[in-house]
Amino acid sequence: MENIFESNSNSNSEEESDIFVYLSTSFSDSGPRTPSPNSLNSEEIKYLQNYHLLNLCELVKHGPKPLIDASSNELEPILKKLQEKIETSVIRTERKNIGIMITDLLQNIGINLDEYFQILSRYPFNWTYAGTLGFLYEYGVGTTINQQKAFERYEITKENGDIFGQVSLGNCYLDGRGVAVDAQEALYWYRKSAELGCSRGQYNIGYCYFNGIGVEKNDKLAFDWYIKSANAKNPAAMCNLGYFYNRGIGCKEDKVSGVYWFKKAAEYDFAQAQYNYADCLRCGEGVKQDEKKALLWYKKAAYMDNIDGIYMLGYCYENGIGTERDLARAFEWYRKAAFAGDCQGQFAVANFYLFGTGILQDFRKGFYWAYKGATHKNGDAEAILELTRLFEHNTIIT
Repeated sequence: MENIFESNSNSNSEEESDIFVYLSTSFSDSGPRTPSPNSLNSEEIKYLQNYHLLNLCELVKHGPKPLIDASSNELEPILKKLQEKIETSVIRTERKNIGIMITDLLQNIGINLDEYFQILSRYPFNWTYAGTLGFLYEYGVGTTINQQKAFERYEITKENGDIFGQVSLGNCYLDGRGVAVDAQEALYWYRKSAELGCSRGQYNIGYCYFNGIGVEKNDKLAFDWYIKSANAKNPAAMCNLGYFYNRGIGCKEDKVSGVYWFKKAAEYDFAQAQYNYADCLRCGEGVKQDEKKALLWYKKAAYMDNIDGIYMLGYCYENGIGTERDLARAFEWYRKAAFAGDCQGQFAVANFYLFGTGILQDFRKGFYWAYKGATHKNGDAEAILELTRLFEHNTIIT
């Protein structure tokens, strides 16, 4: 490696000064302080005296000591546990909720968030910790969200076989987080992580082939990558595999296999798969019809905040599917879907108000929700027609 810190004895660059400060700073519970020579061991003194000869690799090894020594056995199990939890949880969590999910994970295994972030941040160039540190920056756990710093941390891990960092680096390139969008670069890093057995990397390659991102669209290759990821126990891949079998995408249509993979993913608490499996049970598609089981799985999806599951729970209560008809509960679940932005739920609530179905009739509220549904970006066609009828018959009372 080129010696990036070479200099003559008469010149110190700004970068070298920063490095010297970094190397000559030790940490205590009260924060950074400048050490006296007596506080340094012989190895540290040696490296301080020769700081201008250090290359980047040596800098990584000889940084300031953290609260928990990274060479001890204390930090490694925490990192391993966290990354395992993230691998199994992040793929079934909406992006907006990932920061909350990580926070909960850390608290559940008894970790102080602020202290944990501070520990990792003491090793900004150490690839062993950089991937996890990048993740904390990306989602604002223990710190404020900083996509640029997240990308820089992931960059450190890329050539060291850290699949966690590699797949996260791919995500940065795919979405333009901390770096310009580059679909081909994203695909490259997904492949690097996939070669090392990363199920998220395998899944993302399948996603790219299915959507033609950074590569020509190819349903068969998408199917093949989803198979690999599903066999590595990735529930998102299992769900997509179920969809592929159900619709005959990249493979021969096979409703039974579709149900198999929906159910398998559902058992991993993957909400969309729970909804899909419930739909198959309700309609008897690829499996024996069972409306009571369908209701159970719609409930599971709804309690995981799946908007389709929330709406369908209302639909089941309104129509007595798998349970006795209960208009009050139906309205309650439709309202939850409506407030979550589901246009079908908004139209359902509008109908309840307009016709006084199980509630006091209220044309104003009915119009409000019909209008919300009609102007939604995925506006319900029936809501638009209903809104038109309301205007034509002057139903709205002003």
